[in-house]
Amino acid sequence: MINTTDNYSLLRNDVKKLGNILGEILVHHGGISLFNKVEAIRETTKDLRKNFNEEAYLRLKEEISNLKSPERQHVIRAFAVYFHLVNIAEQNHRIRRRRQYQLLDEKDAQPFSIESAVATIKKSNYPEEMIQQVLDDLSIELIITAHPTEATKRTVLEIQKRISTILQQFDNPLLTKKRTSFIR
Repeated sequence: MINTTDNYSLLRNDVKKLGNILGEILVHHGGISLFNKVEAIRETTKDLRKNFNEEAYLRLKEEISNLKSPERQHVIRAFAVYFHLVNIAEQNHRIRRRRQYQLLDEKDAQPFSIESAVATIKKSNYPEEMIQQVLDDLSIELIITAHPTEATKRTVLEIQKRISTILQQFDNPLLTKKRTSFIR
């Protein structure tokens, strides 16, 4: 069932699992110093987001500016991979939440869905002419962008799909903690 007090705990767990695996990979391939550098930057940015401090911001900016190649490239790559993993976790979470709403035996639509918006409009008793005017003025366009930095290799897409599939398997209620313990 949906945890109404914290809708994001499962998402945070997924991000933590994937982040831990990435950390192990960073240590294995780049050494503990790379891992520590990435963690220091990540922790500082988290702290700055919660409580901005000009002095800490300037220190972080200087620390990043002072990174030398190839360490700079490794740090950038680590964050790029991390954000890809977060995106995978968020997509998995949207699927999870949608499935949870569909399993509920309620007639209410999922909040913030198109179905919910239509139901709200129906309940609001707006005049039909007013709704039709809004629909007539509505413009929906498909925009396709192609930019070299947005291109993703097929092998990367396949890896992302495998990661997503593994995350979905963790939601299987038939799995025990022992069977899922290989991912922290």
